Amino acid sequence: MRQFITAVAADLFADREHSEVSLDELAATAGMTTRHLQSYFTSIEAVRAALPPVPP
Repeated sequence: MRQFITAVAADLFADREHSEVSLDELAATAGMTTRHLQSYFTSIEAVRAALPPVPP
């Protein structure tokens, strides 16, 4: 599930600045409640930290 969430997050972050994406929006896009998402990641910063580094 964490891999699915980070894949959805990567898609959202590809289109917009990281600061423009909320945990609520990520949860809705992933088709789950924010509370369910928070059982895997406690913050949007934690989601960002789980993403692989972007090559230069």
